Amino acid sequence: MTVQTEILRLLRGGVGHTPAALAHESRCDGNVTKVKRALAGLEKQGLVHQSHQHRGYALTPLGRRYANAIVYMERHFTRAVLVDIAAAAGLSMFHFHRTFSGWLGQTPKDFLLECQIARAKELLREGVAPAAIARKCGFAHQSHLTSRFHVAVGMAPVHWLKAQERCNRR
Repeated sequence: MTVQTEILRLLRGGVGHTPAALAHESRCDGNVTKVKRALAGLEKQGLVHQSHQHRGYALTPLGRRYANAIVYMERHFTRAVLVDIAAAAGLSMFHFHRTFSGWLGQTPKDFLLECQIARAKELLREGVAPAAIARKCGFAHQSHLTSRFHVAVGMAPVHWLKAQERCNRR
């Protein structure tokens, strides 16, 4: 998930988020500089604005459309299709795909894959079998999960889990 998509998702919940609060609430490890850079880009693209009334950043109407699409994708990543995602944003699928990719730095398909991989990691930690994870995360079969996971993470799911377990023992 890019910093931009994370910020849009967080701002969807309300207004008045300062860069420091967003850095703390997001997956940015408290990196305020990274959040400020992302906010500047989102503001330039017309997706967020500084809310002087609430002393922080808020979504513009266009930003809210993209935030709605992000939340839709997070909730329906196993079966989301572009036409439905674009409808959640209130845009045509061609316009949505082009602008999402340009503004947020990744395609909707890449974002959905990130959601699938994140859920697969959670299920691996819970001890769920890889074949069941593939079904629950929207992959066609276990080898599809393994190949996508390897491309995204750099190792097979089983190797990733073993590496996580070694890190947790330290």
